[in-house]
Amino acid sequence: MNKRKKALRVMLCICALFILPVFCEGQDERQDMERLLTKSNEEYEIQKKTLKQKGFNVTVKEDSYSEVGKEKKTEKIIREVSFSSGKWKVIDLSTKDSSETEEPFFILELIDELMGDLYRVLQDRNYTIKYQQEDLVGTYSCHLLYFEPKKKKRDTIKGQVWIEKGSARIVKAAIASAKLPCFVKKGEHTLSFFNINGFWLPQSLIEETKLSIPFVKKLYHQGVYRFYDWRIEIGKENAF
Repeated sequence: MNKRKKALRVMLCICALFILPVFCEGQDERQDMERLLTKSNEEYEIQKKTLKQKGFNVTVKEDSYSEVGKEKKTEKIIREVSFSSGKWKVIDLSTKDSSETEEPFFILELIDELMGDLYRVLQDRNYTIKYQQEDLVGTYSCHLLYFEPKKKKRDTIKGQVWIEKGSARIVKAAIASAKLPCFVKKGEHTLSFFNINGFWLPQSLIEETKLSIPFVKKLYHQGVYRFYDWRIEIGKENAF
């Protein structure tokens, strides 16, 4: 019996020698990612405050495509969006219609909500974060991470995120629902950002939805929003 106990102890010690370094390495990797994401989140929040204080203008081009059964529809809209002194102004350049409101422009508000969800789940211990590889997005050298919830629920998300090495800012993110309702076949958002004079600004947003409801026509929608001519006010001059 004593021999068996000694043999068991030896085996446990040998296993610990192999398993413990791997476990510690995994813990260190998780902590490194958490530090990276915390820095990225802090920088994002600082930029949000700076943009609100200074005000900005941007041109937004929307290309939308929809299918309802066999019916297909495309639409192109170009808007000039500005924010200054707590108010938003949106001008439809095709119709010259304009509106002024205190409510955020819906696309930029959606991007902000998606980024908030993304930073929240990337630092949530109920999510699994996996470092995949180094990757290049345009000219930006990035860390590519994959994330998914440990338990898939309808209010959880999964996807990939590209974080620029030098600034720790998110350059690109592909976000999807981790668990879709039975009639939803696809629900995804893809975000991309670019750096202009130190500001990481939205470059594009692609949203894609596909529904298949029994006894109802199949529905598909894709919206592509691209951002051009960002102008940030600094005193009486533009940042770029």
